[in-house]
Order: sequence, then structure tokens, then C-alpha cells
Amino acid sequence: MTSRQRVVEAIEHRQPDRTPIDFNPVADFYLKLKEHLGLEIDENLSVGFMEEAIPHPKVLDALGADMISGPAGSALEITNSGIDRLLTFIWRHGGQP
Repeated sequence: MTSRQRVVEAIEHRQPDRTPIDFNPVADFYLKLKEHLGLEIDENLSVGFMEEAIPHPKVLDALGADMISGPAGSALEITNSGIDRLLTFIWRHGGQP
């Protein structure tokens, strides 16, 4: 099941293969988590409006995260390590950014 399918199943009150994971870390925790996971990623850390870090896809993959979220009604476009993403809900497809 893809991340998108998993989240849609949960929203529609059906049983996904597992509970969808949303990941929105604060910047300090995010930096410590990357170190703990042994991920050396050269990135410009993007920080959202509530001081949360916008995680790199490799971190999301390591955690099995299905999405990150942003402000409701937002059409905020961000760039993270050269990957353009539309942020309200970011769907992850089979681990690919």
C-alpha cells in the first residue's frame, strides 16, 4: 500500500495496512535525529511557520513516514535539497520524493 492509499484509507474510516505516520519535527530535534540515524545529508534546513523543520525524504524513508503537513488551506511551495513540494499534505509514493 502506498503512503497516499494508507492516508486516504484512514481518512475514509477504512482499515489501512498500518497507521499512517505524520512527521513534523522541531528543528533542534530534527538535527539530533539525523545524527542518531547516521544520516549525513547536505541540505539547507527549511523551517515552517511554527518552527518545524521540513524533513528530507531520506529521513522520512528511515522513519517510514507517510506525510508531513502544513497550515490548512495553504498552498505553500517549499524547496528542500532541490526537491520542490506542494505543502498542505505531502503524499509519499513508495519511498520516492
